[in-house]
Amino acid sequence: MTIYRDKNCPFFELKIGDTGSVSYRKHSHEEYSLGFVIRGETNFWYDGRFERIRANSVVFMPPGFIHSCNPLDLNCWEYGMLFLDAAWFNSSMRNSGININVPMFWHGPEEPFSCRIEETAEILMRDLSPFEKESHILTIIHQFSERRRTERYFSSEIEIAGLEVVRKYLEDHFVEKISLDDLENLSGLSKYKIISGFKEVFKVSPHPFQTMLRINRAKKELKNGRPPVKVALDTGFYDQSHFIKVFKEHVGLTPNQYRIPFN
Repeated sequence: MTIYRDKNCPFFELKIGDTGSVSYRKHSHEEYSLGFVIRGETNFWYDGRFERIRANSVVFMPPGFIHSCNPLDLNCWEYGMLFLDAAWFNSSMRNSGININVPMFWHGPEEPFSCRIEETAEILMRDLSPFEKESHILTIIHQFSERRRTERYFSSEIEIAGLEVVRKYLEDHFVEKISLDDLENLSGLSKYKIISGFKEVFKVSPHPFQTMLRINRAKKELKNGRPPVKVALDTGFYDQSHFIKVFKEHVGLTPNQYRIPFN
């Protein structure tokens, strides 16, 4: 079993396990949990009911719900659990319009949603900023909850005004270290609404928007002949290797390849 925690993001804990780390006894958690099956199949008992969970399934469990997990084949079972601090989650999800106090399940077909959660789990274990990690968690919660929503929810005028405040702040401070706490305090919106509403209104989430602004600034600096290592630091990237990776994803060239024609 693998346990991952980040001291800069104390609101989450990630566990990747197999049959050796399954709790067969009935139990509950103090945290919210988002579970995903990587391999195998299990009888999942919760609150007096059974649900058959298999690879590509996702389970959302609020705090306090008694449950247990009993894999059908002990030689073929792997799963992941993302535990989310209850106080953080309740605050982040306020006014979301989603009932976060009931268990939810999703059983995926092709291109399973669970793969996105596995990708998020991998991202959470990287050396990235709290802003990026927290944004990824809330994005995956938004994507999951939207699959459960029966009616489309649109931002109100008041919420849009708050999202405009967020956009303007990102444009003015994109090279700085920004947190969702900062954006929440500025806009008066919940973290969930900042993530989901920003993408609804501006067609991209806040962190990718910040990254886009950083890359555009970096391109200008490179055109002026500044060395990539200095550009990386001045545009807010962790280090040069992170800068090179993100720059190539956006531009299709490394910073040096982009800079050479202007020398």
